[in-house]
Amino acid sequence: MGTIRRQLLLNTLKLFDLALMAFSFALGAVAASEAHKGVGLQEFLSMRVKIGNFVIFSCMLLVWHLVFSVFGIYASRRLSGRWEEMRDILKASTVGTLAIMLGGAIFHIRMITLVFAGAFWVASAASTIVSRVLLRQVLKRVRLRGRNLRDMVVVGTNARALQFVKRIESASESGYRVIGFVDEEWAGAEEFRHSGHKIVSDFGGLRNFLRQNVVDEVVLALPMRSLHSHASEVAALCEEQGIVLRFTSSLSISSWRGPKPSSLPAIR
Repeated sequence: MGTIRRQLLLNTLKLFDLALMAFSFALGAVAASEAHKGVGLQEFLSMRVKIGNFVIFSCMLLVWHLVFSVFGIYASRRLSGRWEEMRDILKASTVGTLAIMLGGAIFHIRMITLVFAGAFWVASAASTIVSRVLLRQVLKRVRLRGRNLRDMVVVGTNARALQFVKRIESASESGYRVIGFVDEEWAGAEEFRHSGHKIVSDFGGLRNFLRQNVVDEVVLALPMRSLHSHASEVAALCEEQGIVLRFTSSLSISSWRGPKPSSLPAIR
């Protein structure tokens, strides 16, 4: 799947989440009207036609989208577990609901009560979680059929790199294809050759390799202390060409000064 198509699907997902937020907002309004007769549903519907209220609601949609983005809801979830994604959605929904309550207090929106907030939070969190569970199942089937795949290059040929690739290959539903490794000749190279994997480039030729081949993600599996300069060069190349850079989760990045990569979660 091309970059343009991925971006189109991602934008569609964002719009879908905003639609779920608007639907949950309406459910919250119904719950509030049922609990407090002084805040009627008809009053809520009449408020929507006013320009000022439309602007306020648009700002709430924007804040909701920003909160979801900050919590990484739209980041790649290929290597993360279902429960981890649910936890992040619950966190984002909670913060988003609190932001809406704050907006209601600032603009004196009587409809936004505790009853509204409770109903809105339950509806938004539940609907988003259900949508992601269904999406995972659809994408799993698509990837097992050879679609929606991402090509990955692993930088480093040590035991950690081989262990990571083994986990990737055992989780075929993640949709990753490891097209090769990048490394120089070193003491453990002979052991790597027996693994059956191939080295597609050394550090000097990596720039040309990335230019001439489709690479979606690069994984750094280098010892940071001894090969920090190589890691920095790889990070700069990825940033230059817009390639996602990841670290294996067991690497220490406390002294890293390059572009911030993503840490790889455990594969389940």
